[in-house]
Amino acid sequence: MKNLSLLFIAFLLLQLNTFAQDGWFEQTSGTTTKLNSVYFVDDNNGFIVGDNGTFLKTTDAGENWIYRSTGTNENLRSVHFLNTDIGFAVGKYNDTSWVIKTTDGGENWIPQAVNPTYPFLGLRTIQFIDSNTGWTAGWQTSTGFPHPVLYKTTDGGSNWINKTLPFLPQISYLNSLHFTDSNNGWVVGGADYDSTGVLPILKTTDGGDSWIDQTMHLFNGDGELTSVFSINDTTGFVVGWLSSQVSGTYCLFKTTDGGANWIQKALPVNFMSLLHSIYFIDENTGWTVGGSSASSFAGILRTTNGGEEWMEQGNDPLIILNDLFFIDENNGWTVGDSGLILYTVNGGVSFVEENKIDELPTEYYLSHNYPNPFNPSTKIKFTVPSAASDYNQSKVTLKVFDVLGNEVATLVDEYKPAGRYEVEFNASKISSSVSAKGGYPSGVYFYQLQAGNFVETKKMLLLK
Repeated sequence: MKNLSLLFIAFLLLQLNTFAQDGWFEQTSGTTTKLNSVYFVDDNNGFIVGDNGTFLKTTDAGENWIYRSTGTNENLRSVHFLNTDIGFAVGKYNDTSWVIKTTDGGENWIPQAVNPTYPFLGLRTIQFIDSNTGWTAGWQTSTGFPHPVLYKTTDGGSNWINKTLPFLPQISYLNSLHFTDSNNGWVVGGADYDSTGVLPILKTTDGGDSWIDQTMHLFNGDGELTSVFSINDTTGFVVGWLSSQVSGTYCLFKTTDGGANWIQKALPVNFMSLLHSIYFIDENTGWTVGGSSASSFAGILRTTNGGEEWMEQGNDPLIILNDLFFIDENNGWTVGDSGLILYTVNGGVSFVEENKIDELPTEYYLSHNYPNPFNPSTKIKFTVPSAASDYNQSKVTLKVFDVLGNEVATLVDEYKPAGRYEVEFNASKISSSVSAKGGYPSGVYFYQLQAGNFVETKKMLLLK
């Protein structure tokens, strides 16, 4: 039995490596609880919620994730922060119903009463467009038959107003909402009973005061929409699943006319996974993630042409991914079952050793190393913008220091033209004298990029 367990763990590690080969690397969450939602306010400060009241935060881009109590054991489904201090989370609550709010970065959480019409409320999504205006949606019931519900606040969560939705008996609950501004937004959902051919979509152009029914009636079978993302008030995407009567169990639709028409987009052949979340950083570049215990394929897909084509970024039928978030075209996180956190520093694209990409960056940038922790080698990515110097080049140094401030390695020390670069730090081979002693010892190291007046330092961990 022991050998069987070791074999299973080895297989899991091998599967996770399929993601690493595609530019995604695992971060240590410290929990095996299902993680449902992730949100970052900048490139360092991020937040995750999950089942059993789980809340995790990071201040170093996920190098360390810190657990904080939320005061509840209920399953938290969605999280949204306005800044590093003020944030909200929602989930399922019986008898007493809240949105929970923090004003100190998750150290303490305060229930925000929403006064539901029914005693049982399950909230599945929350978003704020500014410090005052936000929405949350889900379901409510008193009889065992759920009904969709949506609340809005205009005072930063102190009061939540129940907004009237169209009477649509085929909709049982709302899963996801996304607003591009204070007026324009979509919300999508599903049903707990026979919803033949129904994929629920509602749109608002007045901040949620009224809603337009854009529900799709497509086929004979069941279906559900799990996530919506709008680029602007005319272009948006929805994902979810369709019944097996249709070609595959996934579904991904796009609109370019404000939802008047939704067009299904093809995904890679044999992709049979339920899709749980979709995220775009501009009109062209986006990602979607999913997974199912019953599917033969799960993983991450990426598009660079507005959803017309999707490329696999690792797959594993044992992994279920529930949500993702990107702060720019390179840095993103996805979370899933069993406490899984994956991150990328290059959009999930496979890395090459030191590579200059044709597009010229506009500013200096030093990425977090990957993988981290590492043994014996790790990679560091940086960018050099167009420089105001002879031949459009900048003098660049990239050095590694120990915790005492001693320089232990120089990775770059030369003039570099504008571009994007990647170098490797190998703790066993970077110096012949050190290599003979078995390489650098385990511990914390710092790497520093200096170019002109730009200086930035980041931390990495060598574990042997």
